[in-house]
Amino acid sequence: MPPDVITRFVQLKQSADLHTSTFAQMVIYEVAKDGLLDEHVKTTRQCYKDRRDAMLAALNDFFPPEVKWTHPQGGLFLWVTLPPGVDCMHLFDEAIKQNVPLCPESPFC
Repeated sequence: MPPDVITRFVQLKQSADLHTSTFAQMVIYEVAKDGLLDEHVKTTRQCYKDRRDAMLAALNDFFPPEVKWTHPQGGLFLWVTLPPGVDCMHLFDEAIKQNVPLCPESPFC
């Protein structure tokens, strides 16, 4: 891009990042003031705990013993370590066909 266009985009981005919009702040205030946000967080945590537990149970039931995985105490992800020689990209392709989200190691390295 021409330098003057880049400069304008930088200014727009800085303006957007300067503070949260007043409207967004008002919406969050309304959601948070009566405890709705706290209840939502509680519900969301339980949902993700249930999903984590289901994933861990499936790994335990269906994966061979040479596969290892983390047991996350929080967050949304776990890390699976496969035995040497397993093609992660092939596994990725097969997982996607089954609508299973999977991120191979290579993007993280």
